[in-house]
Amino acid sequence: MDILMQLLLLVLIWAMVFFGSLPFSVTTQAEARDIVPGSVESAPIATDWKRKLAAVSAVTLVLWLVIRGIVAAEWVSIDDIPLPPGVAEE
Repeated sequence: MDILMQLLLLVLIWAMVFFGSLPFSVTTQAEARDIVPGSVESAPIATDWKRKLAAVSAVTLVLWLVIRGIVAAEWVSIDDIPLPPGVAEE
């Protein structure tokens, strides 16, 4: 796997983990009992972005290393993926 593909894989994993983590560890206005007039009760008031970005980056690094190791060891290759019925190999 060349360096560009590795970077693309890293960015994709990071984005998926980041967007998956957004709902976690968010304090809403209703939970804090501090509702700003004109806003909804479920609006967030505090998100620890530094901690969230650090956690996302750490999880991403671990997942990326595992996937990169699997691909480098050739445990899974493109030939292992079955083709849909009716699709011929070239």
